[in-house]
Amino acid sequence: LDFPALHITGWFDWDQPGAMFYWRGMAEHSPAADHQYLVAGPWTHPQTWAGGQTSLGEWSFTESSVADVKPIHLAFFDRYLKGTTDALPFPRARLYVTGEDRWRDFGAYPPAASRVQRLYVHSGGEANASMTDGVLDWTEPGDEPPDRYVHDPNDPVPSTTGGDSRGIDHRPIGERDDVLVYTSEPLEDTLVVIGNVFVTLHAATDARDTDWVVKVLDVHPDGRSLKIGPTEVGVLRARYREGYEETVLLEPGQVEEYRIEHFDVAHAFLPGHRIRLQVASAAFPFIDVNTNTGNPARTDTEWVIAHQTVYHDRLRPSFVELPVLERDR
Repeated sequence: LDFPALHITGWFDWDQPGAMFYWRGMAEHSPAADHQYLVAGPWTHPQTWAGGQTSLGEWSFTESSVADVKPIHLAFFDRYLKGTTDALPFPRARLYVTGEDRWRDFGAYPPAASRVQRLYVHSGGEANASMTDGVLDWTEPGDEPPDRYVHDPNDPVPSTTGGDSRGIDHRPIGERDDVLVYTSEPLEDTLVVIGNVFVTLHAATDARDTDWVVKVLDVHPDGRSLKIGPTEVGVLRARYREGYEETVLLEPGQVEEYRIEHFDVAHAFLPGHRIRLQVASAAFPFIDVNTNTGNPARTDTEWVIAHQTVYHDRLRPSFVELPVLERDR
């Protein structure tokens, strides 16, 4: 595709994964790559047109986060439809960074200074919420016992405790024993993350199919645990671990590697805040409950309880991939 494009999305926009898919495709492959522009605010999908609000549940933003996007559209049309100007009055990428709550301009997205850093999962085998010893840090794991939990399709982990789950305090969900919780120490310096976040799990189940569900959260000094990213969770249904073209069921007990997309963020974890990872196998009703049978989901009337194991040792590490803005470290 050879044409200029203005890409507008939000960090809490359910359709952001699609917007970023087209942004990356055009920015990397289009003959008009130098004429692609990105604007992303702390917005839900309707707010990408309406201009935003100063809060989303527990999240709060500055007045400057509320933007009138129509002048941006008009400037783009003046440049590329009417031809009345030679340049646009904004950069290739203008991003509102949540956490530090300010707009930043970049010559590319992801920024050239972003480097993927791995935040590793650790525990003594008791990362379940009721007795959690789950830790996140930058050191590679050694010989560590795995963590285990039980996924019962008749009692699924909820995606929300009420209200828009992108703006709720996720602590109550993390208190269930079928949720693993890993938390960093309080940060000493600001950590700015801009780009696509992934979580890699080495895991096994005794079922033929199951879901692996992850959340990356910002734990505030007052304890509130707020999720970053546009959707309620990142999720990978195990039968599609090799792609969506075909179904490949699991061999019970076999350890597999799962790379789960958490989608794009521009967020600053501030000093005194902590980074948290939650791992589960359901997020109902945001995603349909996996019955763990491997049967066709549309017609399945059976279910089995799945016993899940998450590994984080030297040979089978589990970790969060964060695109860290290097100059801000």
